[in-house]
Amino acid sequence: MGNRALIALMAAFWALIVSLWFNHNQHQTIIAARDKDLKYSYIQMRGEAAPADILSLCNVFEFNRNPDSIKLIRRQVERYEQLVQ
Repeated sequence: MGNRALIALMAAFWALIVSLWFNHNQHQTIIAARDKDLKYSYIQMRGEAAPADILSLCNVFEFNRNPDSIKLIRRQVERYEQLVQ
């Protein structure tokens, strides 16, 4: 009876680990989609997409992620969308 309990406990542990891994991957996918949506909205707000602007966005969102700059961009886009409506 002890071996069955140990096997069940180990199976539950591995199921938890796999579940956490899938949850983490899904969370990263959602963050990436949210970032892409914000970048697209920002470019749409600006009305153009010069190479320097795209490089700047990649820098802020990917290479040197800057939460303060992302919040500022989000506020600008939200304000623009409110004004457009």
